[in-house]
Amino acid sequence: MIRRPPRSTPLYSSAASDVYKRQIQLKFVLIVHFLMLVSLFVRGKLILFNSYICSNFKLMTLIKSISGIRGTIGGFLGDNLTPIDVVKYTSAYGMWLKSRSKGKIKVVVGRDARISGLIFQNLVDSTLQSLGINVIDLGLSTTPTVEIAVSMEKASGGIILTASHNPKQWNALKLLNDKGEFVSAKDGNEILTIAENENFEYAQIDDLGINCLLYTSPSPRDQRGSRLAGWGCKK
Repeated sequence: MIRRPPRSTPLYSSAASDVYKRQIQLKFVLIVHFLMLVSLFVRGKLILFNSYICSNFKLMTLIKSISGIRGTIGGFLGDNLTPIDVVKYTSAYGMWLKSRSKGKIKVVVGRDARISGLIFQNLVDSTLQSLGINVIDLGLSTTPTVEIAVSMEKASGGIILTASHNPKQWNALKLLNDKGEFVSAKDGNEILTIAENENFEYAQIDDLGINCLLYTSPSPRDQRGSRLAGWGCKK
């Protein structure tokens, strides 16, 4: 219990005043830490509850918005984020980029450490290359790393495979423009429209894109390869 000096004392001594201030500060710090622990506990319980509901009651979700495509893994096409949905919305994004860009297009791709991350990464890379788009695949990367890489490599856009704080059942495709920023509402709606119309045109055999990190120097067998500068490539 914190006791104030008796009121009969006309002036607090300097030492007593300092002790009283430190007691107040300590009490404030303890209260803040307690509230933080309570917040973390509640948040953790909510995440576990969400995970339990998704796992045991098979509640699948596919959310299509201007900020990207996110959903839970497994289930039926169109109800959640299946491999076919990944290909569909990646194709729509690629077609949108091709409608805005001249010449060869590069897209930076990065992912977090989710269980489904590597599968989605391979699907996204292959789909973009099938559209004739070169891929700069960063593998495990943070969101800011992908955003900066788009600008540094002068890429046409980027895709981040992450569902942020959501449980392991979730994953998402977050779409970037050529500035390394999330696409605008107008651009997002255009991509969703392309996806719904499924008006995709894939590249012919000689025009397929490449994974820039797999080609370190030109080869007599494949003249599409080029020497890397950093992680970029040209075609």
